Amino acid sequence: MGETKVAFPKRVLVAGGVARSLVNFRATLLEAIMDAGHTLVTCAGEADAQTLAELRARNIPFHRIPFDRRGLNPIHDFSYCTTLRSLMVTFRPDLFLAYTVKPIVYGALMARSARIPRVAAMITGAGAALVHDSTPTTRHVVARLVRLLYRHALRRVDTVFFQNRDDEAYFRSHALLGASNVLHVQGSGVDLQHFRPAPPVLKPTTFLMAARLLPEKGVREYVQAARALRGQFARTRFLLLGPIESGCGLTEEEVRRWSSDGVIEYLGSVVDVRATLASASVFVLPSYYPEGRSRAIQEAMAMARPIITTDWRGCRESVENGVNGWIVPVQDVDSLTATMSRFIQEPGRIVTMGKESRRLAETLYDVRKIDAFILDSLGLTPPRRDPAGAGKAATASLRRAA
Repeated sequence: MGETKVAFPKRVLVAGGVARSLVNFRATLLEAIMDAGHTLVTCAGEADAQTLAELRARNIPFHRIPFDRRGLNPIHDFSYCTTLRSLMVTFRPDLFLAYTVKPIVYGALMARSARIPRVAAMITGAGAALVHDSTPTTRHVVARLVRLLYRHALRRVDTVFFQNRDDEAYFRSHALLGASNVLHVQGSGVDLQHFRPAPPVLKPTTFLMAARLLPEKGVREYVQAARALRGQFARTRFLLLGPIESGCGLTEEEVRRWSSDGVIEYLGSVVDVRATLASASVFVLPSYYPEGRSRAIQEAMAMARPIITTDWRGCRESVENGVNGWIVPVQDVDSLTATMSRFIQEPGRIVTMGKESRRLAETLYDVRKIDAFILDSLGLTPPRRDPAGAGKAATASLRRAA
């Protein structure tokens, strides 16, 4: 499917899951679209007052379209579709860009119905429903439905961005892609001026895990490793940061008990993670959740922190094993424990591997290079604003990195 030619500037509609993601993961991209002279409108579901204030402060137009991200209630989904299509008909965008499952699958269908000239999708992770579908359970049935929706919707998409090659391989093996132009980006990217290198923390050695507190993020494995190491290295600190999500299989009581037992220090959740990263020696993410390309790892790398993570999609891509950190097998507590102990016993690695993390972040995860690549790929780079071919240079650089 080729792009329908339209004059500059263009009208762009971006749809995501929760409004917070527009601030946390897409703000620089949205601002780049507006800086290029295009008219932008965004929409998402859940939106708290602070997020709305931040969107207004950035002059990002926003429409709240409520929907159930996880449920399959057809009445709720139909309401989302009709409201989204109404926004499309009113705004009349030249380009519709969506990320997360429902905005992609329903948005792509509504966009073609509303005759939007170009449609793009950003796969920010295959999703738990797709990856963990090997047993004949309710989740398996949901996975089959999600695949059916993706297969039907992506035939109507012109460009699909993936953040890791495992996800692309999954989509291809299940015949979910149509004739779309498939491109790769190095995650959402990081503002390297915002996330600056912090001095290494050598005494005491301090580990940090920052994530949504889901079992699949490896929270219990991290706590088990901390418990095993605490007896031998009493002064070592083990920090845990992130929100507890209801109904996920991990309870607030369980997390509080770990903290009261002195195994970990639970820090709750924060809006700005930089101070917490600065207080840590090593960043740990023992995940087996279907990440797109872990933003938490990218931020830790930008602040010159070594990484311990798992041999898992969206995690392993960020680590050069033995250079800026180590990759351990999924759900292998013994290997995780042994790897963490190496940093305690060889603190010099905190310095050398941290420097390598920052170097790799500058090479791979500069958000401005990634945004330039996306804009250029979607035909949003005005010729008058790229006289020296900077957008094409960024595109070529990121194609080589991918």
